[in-house]
Amino acid sequence: MWKKYSQLVLLCIAFSQAEANPKNAMFRTDGADKSECAKHIVSEKYEDALSSCTSEAKKGDAQAQYNLAYMYLQGVAVSQDKNASFTWIKKSAESGFVPAYAALAECYRRGTGTSVSNELSVQWDEKAARAGDSQGQFNLGYYYEHGHLKELDYKQALHWYRKAADQGNADAYTNIGSMYMYGRGLEKSSARAFEYFEKGANLGSARGQRNLANMYFNGVGVTQNVSTAAEWYGRSADAGDPVARFTLGYLYEMGQGVKKDIHKAVALYEAAARQDHTDAQWTVGQIYVYGRGVDKDVQKGMQWLLRSVESGSPVGAYFLAVAYADGVEIARDFSRAHVLANFAILRGNNRGEEVLSYIKNNVTGKEWENLQVNTREEFKKQGILR
Repeated sequence: MWKKYSQLVLLCIAFSQAEANPKNAMFRTDGADKSECAKHIVSEKYEDALSSCTSEAKKGDAQAQYNLAYMYLQGVAVSQDKNASFTWIKKSAESGFVPAYAALAECYRRGTGTSVSNELSVQWDEKAARAGDSQGQFNLGYYYEHGHLKELDYKQALHWYRKAADQGNADAYTNIGSMYMYGRGLEKSSARAFEYFEKGANLGSARGQRNLANMYFNGVGVTQNVSTAAEWYGRSADAGDPVARFTLGYLYEMGQGVKKDIHKAVALYEAAARQDHTDAQWTVGQIYVYGRGVDKDVQKGMQWLLRSVESGSPVGAYFLAVAYADGVEIARDFSRAHVLANFAILRGNNRGEEVLSYIKNNVTGKEWENLQVNTREEFKKQGILR
């Protein structure tokens, strides 16, 4: 399912996606010479930091409250507790600590430690933006660009993106590039899009790196160079972008721009699949089911194909239907194949008709009628048909 706010990487979600190593934490350590909390974080003495931050937070220190919120959310030197994390980030924001504003907005948007509230989310993002916080400015720009929680307004989107970009916000550069690329509120220009994607990419935007790679791969706004595209996909993949991981996996599988390496391809596909990239899920599922360049692992492959179907993939549904209808790698099951083939068709993959034709030619008329009844009942049970 498409995630409406996938570009809004703020404290609450960034905490949950950060690496387990607390050295990579998004702590704030201004005034480390005066704050025991900040000093212990800088020296990576996290047990001591927990004690100091708790003490300072209870005395009303907003930065300590922010850091304590992080520790609870990420489970640094303490058991993970999203409710406690929300409590402290709210206190920090209400105490006037600007970096906590956008973080609190994200908590309200995603329901991290609290109930979802779009109204409060927008209020805190606006407060962050007007206080000069680049993340809040980026978020406000995103709302206006996409018409989410705010009325669609490209002029306002560009206004806030540019404010964020002026402060070095990498994703703001990337989104301005997208506005040039697709002519949203700006004259369409692949050259200007390339310029902004490159700025975002060099500042560390994973999406900017991936978009730049796309331009090199397709020769849009720049001379085509698949090797350079692969390099940028690699940087984006290293930053955790699932689309870049999937695309780079494909390049390794095909040997385009890089030396062909099916094992690197599978590793990248699986990394993307674990991030719920549906194309990666059915791709790696196929590879394992049929042993395409790797040791065959039918059970593992079927699990990935099933996950792609659970994610709504019509392609995954088709391939899983084929596997059940063929009965070569797994036991034949026309009932499951019939359901999956119809699901694929409903989702726009007409190759499901091939599977249905194959099944129909291999069952009796009565069996075919029973399969149709079973599929209708299954769809009703799953809420696909009313």
